[in-house]
Amino acid sequence: FTDDHRRDHGRKRVPEGLCHVCKTLRLAGVPHVSLFGHRNRTSQGMKFLAELIGWGRASGNGTLSVHPAWRTVASDLYCTVGKKAGELAMSTMQAVMLTAPGVVEQVTVPAPGAPLGDEVLIRVTRAGICGSELEGVVTKSPRRKPPLIMGHEFAGVIESVGPDVDTARWRVGDRVVPNPLMPCGQCRTCQRGRTNACPNRILLGLHRDGGHAELAKCSVRHLHRTPSGISDDDAATAEPLAVAVHGVRLLGEAGVLPRSIVIFGAGTIGLLALQSARLAGATTTVVIDRDPHRLEVASRLGATRVIDAGTDDGSTDALGRLALEMTDGEGFDGALDCVGVGATRAGAVRMVAPGGTAVWIGSAADEIPVRGMELVLNEKRVQGAYSYTDHDFSAALGLLAAGRVELTSWSKVYGLGEGASLFTRLLTHTEPCIKALLDPRG
Repeated sequence: FTDDHRRDHGRKRVPEGLCHVCKTLRLAGVPHVSLFGHRNRTSQGMKFLAELIGWGRASGNGTLSVHPAWRTVASDLYCTVGKKAGELAMSTMQAVMLTAPGVVEQVTVPAPGAPLGDEVLIRVTRAGICGSELEGVVTKSPRRKPPLIMGHEFAGVIESVGPDVDTARWRVGDRVVPNPLMPCGQCRTCQRGRTNACPNRILLGLHRDGGHAELAKCSVRHLHRTPSGISDDDAATAEPLAVAVHGVRLLGEAGVLPRSIVIFGAGTIGLLALQSARLAGATTTVVIDRDPHRLEVASRLGATRVIDAGTDDGSTDALGRLALEMTDGEGFDGALDCVGVGATRAGAVRMVAPGGTAVWIGSAADEIPVRGMELVLNEKRVQGAYSYTDHDFSAALGLLAAGRVELTSWSKVYGLGEGASLFTRLLTHTEPCIKALLDPRG
């Protein structure tokens, strides 16, 4: 610990990190801790620490021994404890970390401490790499502040639970899928049911460390039980499927019966949106992308027509004619833009019928031109879509449990140990897989 990490309680120099560690051990019920300190400043400061957190002779619930002699160890302080919870607090784990803007590295980091309150500690069994994470790395997005363990698509097994968790409902060993989107639940937006748009929301893997590691923490309030019979691969795909389910549901809320749908982008979200739209009743589905392999998968998953955006068939005029030809001159009932650049957003608006709705899911670009008169004269709607509600998340798990969504043929599992190099290969398009999943046990 450096002086920058110390709190000055009067003249007693106490490492702030040690305060957190000792509080964790105390809550975990550790009966005794021996501290080997740095030079001769330790004794006074550590005795003050014991009084500060109520852990000493006066409290009667534990003892703290202080040894101010110098020890050559990796850090200034070395704790020996007599309980597994204490050992866990001081252990390390492997992770894939955003260490600087645009830099992803394989690292060994301290494991999360014992869970507090209603937290659970999850041993990750599978974690997906999201397109938004790849985009965030290549654009050095300020939304992801390093050092950060990304990964908001993951599933695992409960490793340990906090003291406030109902152990009759949630037990060590249970297979779970966290909903990584955590709204405040108190604001007006949350009270209206728009929890995904909560201005105070927190996303695991964006605002807090996520699942690209061996272990991750989550509040029990945001846990879903993994349905029996579904694989870890499917469980970790619940999050992106919930995004697709939410986008399709927004079409219905706009009064559009999803009879005919056009989808821009055949990445993970686009392919899941295709399957969600078909399950919702769409009988005519067109998928547009530039990747022949992705288009082949879309065709196999049931798309009525696939269009290569890099060919003449993908030109603005050709797509306009296609929209009329396939819908008896009306245009598509709805469009889902799963890319989010100017051309795809404008194309989504252009291809829907008068009164139709274009749902913008992708977020690759910010400012884009929109033809206002086309929207006004035809009463077309543009609907933004961010993430999902917990209802969408539950619906996604239900579809996976029912075997209604196909993922296996276009996903691939990699060991966590090659996570950093996998990011590089995906960003340089030298890895052909559409959906990459990490296995921390591999």
